[in-house]
Amino acid sequence: MGGRLSALSRPGRGAVFTLQLTLPRAAAADSGDVVAEDESGAVDLSRLKVPLAEDHPTNRRVIELILGAAGVALTCVENGAEAVEAWRGGGFDLVLMDVQMPVMDGLSATRANREAEHAAGLARTPIYALTANAMAEHARASAEAGVDGHLAKPISAEALLRVVSETALAGAKLGAERLSA
Repeated sequence: MGGRLSALSRPGRGAVFTLQLTLPRAAAADSGDVVAEDESGAVDLSRLKVPLAEDHPTNRRVIELILGAAGVALTCVENGAEAVEAWRGGGFDLVLMDVQMPVMDGLSATRANREAEHAAGLARTPIYALTANAMAEHARASAEAGVDGHLAKPISAEALLRVVSETALAGAKLGAERLSA
């Protein structure tokens, strides 16, 4: 991710770990829209609500740092069952879903969310799989479960922010189209 990681450890006293990353800042919104682009193309993500289903604490923390710096309101859960429950609370703009998790895997959780959307006549919430399974057959299985995109781990800050920004812009354009219709 183009950063630096250092550690200082003293026996019997503990350790200090420092992670330094340069992440792009989101532009401030100048309207009531959910997202806005500034002249540089930067997207304001500060009003986005995103659940992250990720069982590994380190992976969860990395994504929290990346999206937190961009102002995304992130709700973290540790398994697919918790992801389905959080999603049912509603109002999310994008779902980030690990594929291999305890209790309920990400593809099963995605199927459950898609079935609930269909049954309630709700608009489709974008879901991105975050997974170490990067083979074509894994991406295909994700798509068959209803996943909209596939990000292979290790996830770079640039790739994650690009997906979130593109999803936010697509959602804003859809919202504007609904208002003008």
